[in-house]
Amino acid sequence: MPRKTATRLHTCIKPLLLSTSLIFSLPAYADTINDARQSFEKADYATSVIQLKNLLQENPENIEARLLIGRAYLKQYQADAAIKELEKARSLGAPTAEWITPLSRAYLLAGQNDKVIEAAHNLPDLPPAKQAQLYAAIGHAQLGKHQVVDARESFEQALQLKVSANAKVGLARVALLEQKVDKALNLLDEALELAPDNLDALLSKSQALAAKGQLNEAIEPLDHALTLQKRLQNARLMRAELYIRTNQLDKARAEAKTLIKQNPNNALAHFTLARLQLNDHEYAKAQTSAEKALRTAPNHPMSQFILGAAHYAQQNYQQAQLYLEKFISAQPYNLIGNRLLGAIYLQQGAAEQTVELLQNFTANTDIEDAQLLSLLGQAYLQTGNYSEGTESLNRALALAPEITSTRTQLAIGQIASGDIDKAISALESAVSKPDATEQTSIMLILSYLNNKQVDKAFAAIEAANQRYPDKGVFLNLKGLAHENLQEPEAAREAYQQALKADPRFIPALLSLAKLDIKAQDFNDADKQLHRALDADKNHLQTLLLLAQLAQLTGDTEDMLDWLSKARDRNPENVIPVSMLTNYYLSSGQPEKAQHEALSYYTNEGKSLTSLSLMANVSAARGKVDEARSYLQEIVATYPTDIQHRLQLAQLLINAEEYSQALVYLDEVIALQPSNGAALAARAGALIASAKLEDAESAIETFANVHPGHFMVDRLQGDLLLAQADPKGALAAYSRAFSQAKTTYLALKLSRLHEELGDIRQSTQLLSEYLQTTPNDQQIRTLLASLYQRLGDNNSAISEYEKIVSATPANVIAQNNLAWLYMAKHSPKALDTAEKAYRLTPENAAVIDTYGWIMLHQGDKKEALALIRKAVSKSPSNPDIRYHLAQALADNGNREQAKKEVSRLLRDYSDFEEKSAATRLAETLE
Repeated sequence: MPRKTATRLHTCIKPLLLSTSLIFSLPAYADTINDARQSFEKADYATSVIQLKNLLQENPENIEARLLIGRAYLKQYQADAAIKELEKARSLGAPTAEWITPLSRAYLLAGQNDKVIEAAHNLPDLPPAKQAQLYAAIGHAQLGKHQVVDARESFEQALQLKVSANAKVGLARVALLEQKVDKALNLLDEALELAPDNLDALLSKSQALAAKGQLNEAIEPLDHALTLQKRLQNARLMRAELYIRTNQLDKARAEAKTLIKQNPNNALAHFTLARLQLNDHEYAKAQTSAEKALRTAPNHPMSQFILGAAHYAQQNYQQAQLYLEKFISAQPYNLIGNRLLGAIYLQQGAAEQTVELLQNFTANTDIEDAQLLSLLGQAYLQTGNYSEGTESLNRALALAPEITSTRTQLAIGQIASGDIDKAISALESAVSKPDATEQTSIMLILSYLNNKQVDKAFAAIEAANQRYPDKGVFLNLKGLAHENLQEPEAAREAYQQALKADPRFIPALLSLAKLDIKAQDFNDADKQLHRALDADKNHLQTLLLLAQLAQLTGDTEDMLDWLSKARDRNPENVIPVSMLTNYYLSSGQPEKAQHEALSYYTNEGKSLTSLSLMANVSAARGKVDEARSYLQEIVATYPTDIQHRLQLAQLLINAEEYSQALVYLDEVIALQPSNGAALAARAGALIASAKLEDAESAIETFANVHPGHFMVDRLQGDLLLAQADPKGALAAYSRAFSQAKTTYLALKLSRLHEELGDIRQSTQLLSEYLQTTPNDQQIRTLLASLYQRLGDNNSAISEYEKIVSATPANVIAQNNLAWLYMAKHSPKALDTAEKAYRLTPENAAVIDTYGWIMLHQGDKKEALALIRKAVSKSPSNPDIRYHLAQALADNGNREQAKKEVSRLLRDYSDFEEKSAATRLAETLE
């Protein structure tokens, strides 16, 4: 055989051998993958994983096996393993439609929400059914990032493509976040009709029922879920929580132990057991369980709290401090945590740390807790800050008069409860003893001042000065005493003496600055404040006073600069940020307000103050859904918070969602039965929702709790108005107005007088109201407009001038004032109209005013251009079209003016300036 032929034969044999190898391996591969698929379909996911692992050892690049094992891991809630396999399948070239849904769910399970949202770029490559699945996954990821509005849109997109249980569950979760529990339950029932064994739907239904207070019913969906998946740890944890809330503590304990048996590393199971053990005073056991929880989840705040509390109960203060400090760093506004940590600091002689901790808590929350305030008061006294100490202890004793500790604190308790003479007697006795401290003398002086015994206060100050010479604090108290007697010069001298004793004594410097501000001696005030700043460049009160001084002198730029410094030098304090956002909102700069709030929110993280700030700014910017979302997060996190529940209720009332508003108001009343704001808002919501009988009962409740309060008559007026009894409402509002001159009542009375045909009475009432509240620009604007209607242009001009002086950016006032000036042929008309135009150069009415006045007082050609611009902005306004016709005529364009006015009179049968337009048409003819 020739050599060439032999070579060709060898070449043919090699492919034949390779294909034979493939043929021999196919049955083994096919059997393995089929067995794994059958195990998967029988929900035997563990067996499926073993079979697929064996296959992948031989053939690691088998795409089908990678996809199936990824799904099997996902079914077992092993997110990391599922992600690893599905990402490998993706990298091997698996079709997008095969891996996109399970990988997105695995990302969700692992909390990697951003990766799910990033997957949106794959949507165009998917068939509609897969698009629906991905939209649903994206929606759940957006919910995980609190992007509620975006999530709702994603779920709705999913349902437009294909009705699915997952998307309905998503919309139900949105409804739950919006506290629309009944809507959520309806959606979940629909989801369970589509997929009765959908675990997410079952768990969400349990949450919804629990939100309605149906705790026993909430257990049933979890029972069902656990029959489907016995190792579903979320369901078991939720059931344990419900057992605790329904006082089935033995069942809760058994549930926690089952979880630990299933997964010894389940931190939440150990935490649940620790919580139950702490409740039963099993401190050592609670300590052990919490330690186990922290081994798996070292940053779990509540396990740190339980460990701290358990150590505290066993008097292991250093260990308790360690864990409670970690807990407070994660949850800075937890009441009990702050109380425990503050007590530990005091126990170890670290009063300054107690002050810093608890001062931050009280500054950033509205929680009034007697024990916490008592701790703070003790800490202030130990650090020598006696005025703050007195205030804190008084607040504590007002809440719980039974709290007493040291003799000095007992004296404060006696002052707070009204037994001032006894308190002073105790302090007088204490101050005469050899072991008396500065603190006792200061408390005695403050007691005298509180009791209006100024002569005795001066005598005590003199004695203290002799006993403790060169102490600025007593000279500062002397200044306060003189201020109480309305003796500013003597007070100033005392403060200056305090500064001779200690030139860097900031309280005296600030007191002098305040005296200078009252005397409008702004230069000297500035000097004192800069001296205080030299002593402590970061001192918050000094920086804020400098900002106030700049505002008083009309230097807005300087005011903003000082507020910015206060913010930057005290980044943890919300006060300067709040002042900046309020300024930007009031001055029409919402974007800057949003920037300030968002920067604080980003740096601070999710805290009560940051969420509250975001809610306030969102509401002011008209972003109602955003504001609601932030407020809902607050009330969900802080179950005893009252202020934000009231704020959320008002937001819902404004949106006419009265039933949900009533839920939050009822929560406030449950927390604080005498809360007048909640009781009044509840009555108002019932009136607005036409539940008038319930409203009558609510008003009666308010009257019983707050007899004689003006709100009783105000609410009665609202009710009578809803019952179509304007005269009765007028009488009720008048009674309320005689007690409290409020904007609401002034507006109601004014409108009722108008409806009853007495505009003069309305103007008289508003005028009298403004004598006591001259800065109410809303009422002044209403009064000015009423004067216009009455033809009293001089009075209207006077009111508008006051408005413009107080709020130069008020476009409506500037525009109306320009018209009134023009009616009086005042040369100020054009300048005023120009100011309004510069404020809103795209507003048709404002442009028209400016153009019309210019036509009569200025450049006719420029006036025509302005009025043309106004017509382009509002082409169907007949009055502006008449102005255009007149401007055309005045500029010599008679034919064009004739056509314009003819069309105007043809197309509009009636308008304000029809008579003038008719005369113009006649002139042009």
